[in-house]
Amino acid sequence: MKTEKIIKIKLEDLVPHEEFRPEHASELVAQIRNDKVLKRPIAVYDLGSYKPGKYMIVDGHHRTEALKEMGLTYIPANVIDYFDRKIVVKSWNIDMVWDKKEIVIGALEGKLLKPKATKHIIVRYKKESPFQDNDYIEPLINYPLEELK
Repeated sequence: MKTEKIIKIKLEDLVPHEEFRPEHASELVAQIRNDKVLKRPIAVYDLGSYKPGKYMIVDGHHRTEALKEMGLTYIPANVIDYFDRKIVVKSWNIDMVWDKKEIVIGALEGKLLKPKATKHIIVRYKKESPFQDNDYIEPLINYPLEELK
């Protein structure tokens, strides 16, 4: 799997696939303000063939909402090939595998899944690693908040 370079995307160009917990987003606001940087980019899928100029949030719904609460305009994002075979979507709560096409269609139709319904995983070197805090998908970047206004 090839990851793209990290780009700055307007928050208004993001399409969620699941809901977020407002209290968690608010907690992140305090943490991000204290850090004065966004530590990691979000992971997104380019919806260009469905909705030009829009990106589906694969991982990072709470960071996205936190930056919106902070009145920022942009967010750093890693554009990934969502349909790469090395990306698997499981559930945090039950033993199941999600259909990625259904997730994209639901996002496009505004039919959001419950918070933390999906657990995105990348399989590298025969090992499964969640996207969350994954240095391959969401590397530590310490992006200055000033540059996200």
